[in-house]
Amino acid sequence: MTLWDSKARQGKGKLGKFGGLVILDTLHHAALVGREQNTGVAHALIQEAGLMDDPTLLTTLEVMLNVLPPPADAFLGEAAGDFEALETLRQLAFGEKVPKPVQRELDFEPTTVIEGEDDEEASE
Repeated sequence: MTLWDSKARQGKGKLGKFGGLVILDTLHHAALVGREQNTGVAHALIQEAGLMDDPTLLTTLEVMLNVLPPPADAFLGEAAGDFEALETLRQLAFGEKVPKPVQRELDFEPTTVIEGEDDEEASE
């Protein structure tokens, strides 16, 4: 299985709309905006969409922060950028609603992406 960070999903045209039914898309948009602009803009987007108290968003944010690699894990590169953006957003906007992430050891070996690999197959 290949997991894409917010920048990869955007670059491949696989990032859905912000505020839609798929909360992962909304949080990936927030991570992307946090990385490319700032956390305040990401926070404003979530506020304007009326999602500040959305239980699905809050739970999904907590889960994402528990599984994304922290910035110290350069091995996973861009995904660590999503962690940093979303953790900063959590601290700014959701610090009392979403607990601090609990980092767990992941036991897996990195894979090499072969150039020309079918994107549809890689996303399954």
